[in-house]
Amino acid sequence: MLTYEFSRWWAYRRIRHAMMWRYIWGAPLTFTAIALLVYILLPVKPRLGGDGGLLKSLSQILALLPGFFISALAAIATFNRPEMDETMPAPAPTVKIAHRGEMILIDLTRRMFLSYLFSYLSILSVVLFVVVIVVPYADPSLRQLLSWSGGYVSGEMVYSALKYAFITTVAYFFSSLLITTLHGVYFLCERIHMPNT
Repeated sequence: MLTYEFSRWWAYRRIRHAMMWRYIWGAPLTFTAIALLVYILLPVKPRLGGDGGLLKSLSQILALLPGFFISALAAIATFNRPEMDETMPAPAPTVKIAHRGEMILIDLTRRMFLSYLFSYLSILSVVLFVVVIVVPYADPSLRQLLSWSGGYVSGEMVYSALKYAFITTVAYFFSSLLITTLHGVYFLCERIHMPNT
């Protein structure tokens, strides 16, 4: 049961609806591809770690976000408007939840949809913050572990592959954070004030 509870923030990515692919994969992957292309084409690559590095700048932004997202989540949970508890327009987004020991598929209300959305943003921003703080400290140890050379693959090649995998992963989840935030802001500033019909 703990695994289920601790992983519910990820349920946003498991919401089933024809439009969700755009927010979970389409737009974030497009932004990631653009960011990687720009990074690869730059004649002088920006520093990733250390003072003035990209990770430090990202950590400063990410430090502010969890509080904002958790406040939005609290506001959604207490927002006193009957339309928030109506099932979303057909075809309504659906998600599986645990109920009496079984996984059942339910239609989402606006309140539930936004709760999943801002839960995802809250925890994702914390996880990204921890990652961009920890990785610069782990980097020297990783370099030392991969300081071997020989055969067809050297430690430097493995390090370079891991570096690009890390950049791609962080770029993707940061893009997901940005796209999902914009989606959530749209819902809060406009969509929740419109009728379901």
